[in-house]
Formats: sequence, C-alpha cells, structure tokens
Amino acid sequence: MAGLVYWIYWKHDNKKCILFLVLIGGMFLVWNIQLVVGYLPVPHFFRRSISPVLFIIIFNMVYSVIKIFGSKRRYLAKTSTVVLAVLSLFVVAKKINNIFLIDCCIQTHIADYYEFPNEVTESWRWANINLKGEPSVLSPSTMTSFYLTTHTSLRPFLPTAFITMLSMEEMEERYLQSHRFFGVPGDIFSRRLGGELESNCYEYECFPDKGSNLNDSFGDLYGNYVNSRFGSFKSFTDASYMGPVYEKRREIIEKMSERYGKILPNRHGIDVDYVYMGPLEEQINKVDFTRYNNLRLVYKNPLVGIYEMRR
Repeated sequence: MAGLVYWIYWKHDNKKCILFLVLIGGMFLVWNIQLVVGYLPVPHFFRRSISPVLFIIIFNMVYSVIKIFGSKRRYLAKTSTVVLAVLSLFVVAKKINNIFLIDCCIQTHIADYYEFPNEVTESWRWANINLKGEPSVLSPSTMTSFYLTTHTSLRPFLPTAFITMLSMEEMEERYLQSHRFFGVPGDIFSRRLGGELESNCYEYECFPDKGSNLNDSFGDLYGNYVNSRFGSFKSFTDASYMGPVYEKRREIIEKMSERYGKILPNRHGIDVDYVYMGPLEEQINKVDFTRYNNLRLVYKNPLVGIYEMRR
C-alpha cells in the first residue's frame, strides 16, 4: 500500500503522498493500541478501525490513476467515469430496494420474532411518563438492561460491560446480588453463566431474545475483558488459540458459582428504586414480589410488573 502511494503521488502531489503515508503509518499505532493505553479495547474490530482510511486512500488512488492515464487516452477517462457512475447507482439502488423489500415483503415469522409484545413496550412508556429523573431498577436480565437503557430513563442496577465504567469486581457483585434477589437456584445460576440452559423452543418459535437472555449473560457481563486479558489477537481469528480463554472462562464460572452459594438473600440492602419483573425475568426465575413488605406494586399489566423499593 505504501509503495503504491509513493509511486502514484510522489511526483505529482507530494503533499498528498506524505499525508497518506502518515495515515498508513498510523495503522500500526492502531494495531498496537494496547501498548499506548495499556489494554486492548475490542480486538476483533482491528480491521474496522482503519477502514475509513483505506477507503479514502484506495478511491483517491483509483481517481488519480484514471486522471493520469486519462490525460493521454481520452476514451479511458470517459469509460472509467461511466463505469464508476453506474456502479455507484447500483449501490444506491440496492439500498433503496432493500428498504422497500423490508417494508413490503418481510416474512411474518421473522417480524414476529423481533417484535416484543405491546405489554412490554407499554411498561417502558409508562416508566418514561411516571418515573421522574433516572431511577435505578433491578433485574437479573442483561437483555432487559440493554432495552431499559435504550428506551427509558431507568438506569439498570446491573448494567452491561459495554456501557459502564464500573470495575469488573463491582459488576460481578451486582450480577450475584441481582440473581440472589430474584431467588435464582444455584444450579440455574451456574448453567446460565456457562450458557448451558435449554430454551425448549426452536429458533423463531422462541420468545424474542429468549436464547440470548438465558445464555449470553457471560458475554454481557464481561464483554471483551476475558478475551482481551487472557487471549491474543489470534484467538479472535483462529479457534485453535482459544484454549487459555476457555480455561479462564471455566475458572471464572466456578469461582462465581462458589461465591453465589455463600451469598444470603438480601431484599433490603440493595440500593435500588424499583424492581422490574417481565417476560425475560420470568425465564430466569419467576418470583411473586407481592409477598414482600418492602416492595410496593406501582405498575402491572398481563406481562410486566414494576415494584417500588420501600426504604
């Protein structure tokens, strides 16, 4: 890439050549960002981080080559211009066509699979209207954490690793406390963290996000922490290098399960404003919170209940 840039630009536009060479040199900094900041944020997005730079350089090179050779062969410049224009129109037409096809012809079972029941979205709407400020809410479901953070002003007690500045130690403690509050049995806790729970349904027959809700909480809790700290770049591209990561993952699950067994139920000591019980929570463990004196039901529909934590 650097050689092509030098060959095309050095004699005709040395300032642009220097700019592109500097950008190419910056790629090595991006690829070794862990040496700069001390950790690897998202290893498997290495290539994407330099995609905009490559896009600019490659298309400018194509333009420059056409311009250089087109000055001597007029037909080449005209033909290349027409070809690029037609290809660009094809790209735009494809995107427009996708919009119309999704709008008119999407398969019903796919649309149903990705659409939550009205009762769930109604609970979000009610929370936005009636719960002032940014109250904290408790749920053992990291999927619920995603949705409440996105669609409401509620702030999950158990956030996900991708959108929090909490330490890993604090995240683990909140994960443990959330599950204990909902009375999740120890064996279910271990199997859920290990991604071993049966969904008892097949693909589009499942409730939206059921598989992810039951078995993806390890990734939602730790994000890329385990892979970045105990793996390598090759572990993201070749499964044969995942041995240390898998071993550390098993070790973490065992330690978390052991810690969970030692935690006593504490329905008074968790500092939250509300408790959310919806379909995703019931998949983990269904609890009748109306039996607890420190919880007051403030919202109820056939699928969702929101309880206020009394101080």
